[in-house]
Amino acid sequence: LAASLVGVLLFSRLVLKLPWTHVGFSLLFLYLGSGGWRFVRIFIKTVRRDVFGGMVLLKVKAKVRRYLQERRTVPILFAATVQRHPDKTALIFEGTDTRWTFRQLDDYSSSVANFLQARGLASGDVAALLMENCNEFVGLWLGMAKLGVEAALINTNLRRDALRHCLTSSRARALIFGSEMAPAVLEIHASLDPSLSLFCSGPWEPSAVPAGTEHLDPLLEDAPKHLPSRPNKG
Repeated sequence: LAASLVGVLLFSRLVLKLPWTHVGFSLLFLYLGSGGWRFVRIFIKTVRRDVFGGMVLLKVKAKVRRYLQERRTVPILFAATVQRHPDKTALIFEGTDTRWTFRQLDDYSSSVANFLQARGLASGDVAALLMENCNEFVGLWLGMAKLGVEAALINTNLRRDALRHCLTSSRARALIFGSEMAPAVLEIHASLDPSLSLFCSGPWEPSAVPAGTEHLDPLLEDAPKHLPSRPNKG
């Protein structure tokens, strides 16, 4: 059909030298006569949905642009949401039906930020995160963002050389992994930088994690839950 339309267009303009209005009607009749009316019918049925989706996308892009200009980061926007809806559900993990409110997520992420700061990480540093989907994953990422630490999100499907390469190239100072990923970390532990701090979140079994790994969960429980200060790195 596309080739036919192009052929009619070229023939009408170059050979018959018809005006554009006549060419347009010719193409329309050819299109409808070739079954193109189905496209028109679908277009009429979906145009409202498509226009609505396009408007939503434009609004989102405009908001993102404004937030960037105003330097309103995710932690700043999240803090405003916590103030408006502290007890509203923020996260639901379908695997266990675990629910966190915005206040709980705020407290957890602030504990993460304060803990990492106490361990010497600062704005601009990198911490790797190797964990299956769960509420803690979001809280850990948000806590890093509050401190200005860059999160290197490692694909949980990676193993051995690929996993080692990602960790090395990320230049992470710390690796936080879920207990479900302990076997993968054990496989490459001997070849990792000895200065890399290791923290495990989830069910704790000392014999199942690399030597020197610390259990993160009780450490976060003892960490302050206020928003940490962010001194300049140096």
